[in-house]
Amino acid sequence: MTIYSPASEIRHTLVRLPEETPSLDLLGVRIKTLVSSADTGGAWALIDYTAPPLFRGSIPHWHGRTAELFHVLEGTLTMWLEGRTVHLPAGGSVLVPPGTLHQFSNTSPDPVRFLAQFSPGGLEDYFPELADLVAEEPIWPPANPSRVLALAERYDTYSPTAL
Repeated sequence: MTIYSPASEIRHTLVRLPEETPSLDLLGVRIKTLVSSADTGGAWALIDYTAPPLFRGSIPHWHGRTAELFHVLEGTLTMWLEGRTVHLPAGGSVLVPPGTLHQFSNTSPDPVRFLAQFSPGGLEDYFPELADLVAEEPIWPPANPSRVLALAERYDTYSPTAL
């Protein structure tokens, strides 16, 4: 019996050496795209995210169709999940289904490094566009967040007021 999934459309082996991995430095964060949605036919993507000490992180947000898996490699990731705060140590994971209001940050004095998988893929493309927006703004966060919110919505990311 064959089970169809978008991942079954993957027709090539991907080998990406560390020096070939696309990376981006953004507001003190280092993001490496390990597997892009282009690599998986849109099924999923995987990034390696390193947040500096005491990093404020994302604003509370939710996704309409995207599920996120966070897996901590080093340090402790603070996750806020619909009113509940969880401190995930290295080796800890959390799966955030679509529609779940959540936020991540680093409340510790040490960096935190984690993997984030997006399914379906595509959310990894948000970060380079955000970097372009940051470069265009005279201060960050911007006084008028409308462009940031519009960008986020293009990547299935919504503020709590959109619930």
